[in-house]
Amino acid sequence: MEEMVEVRKEVSDMPCGNAIPAEDAGHQTEKDVAGRESDRVPAPEMNPKVQLELLSGGKKAIGAVVIYNAVTIRGISVVENSKKNPFVKMPRAPKGARTKHSDIAYPINRAAREMLYSAVLQEYDRLRSEEELRRQETKLQIS
Repeated sequence: MEEMVEVRKEVSDMPCGNAIPAEDAGHQTEKDVAGRESDRVPAPEMNPKVQLELLSGGKKAIGAVVIYNAVTIRGISVVENSKKNPFVKMPRAPKGARTKHSDIAYPINRAAREMLYSAVLQEYDRLRSEEELRRQETKLQIS
């Protein structure tokens, strides 16, 4: 019974009730001058697992990413800019009467963004290559 009292006290002493402070969870917490997380802090390995579906039209692909084997982000899409270069768009909240679109999930530093976007674009390139091979095989079969 004493152990339970000690554990409850430790939990109640933590910020936000049962939240584990970042330094206790093994995360680096370097802050910039304005108090925001610095882009110099390396992102922990996310091991992103990407599932995309190729589309035609403005959006070239849409799908989901699982990170840390714990969190799924749905609605990630790949679109092309005016130079036909693909880029990743994060999911956005629908536009309300008085609000603008805003990302509802996004990487919080450069390292995390590069890791996530790279994984999505690699999967997109892989799917496009497979699609191109299928088209070529189909043309050869018809000929």
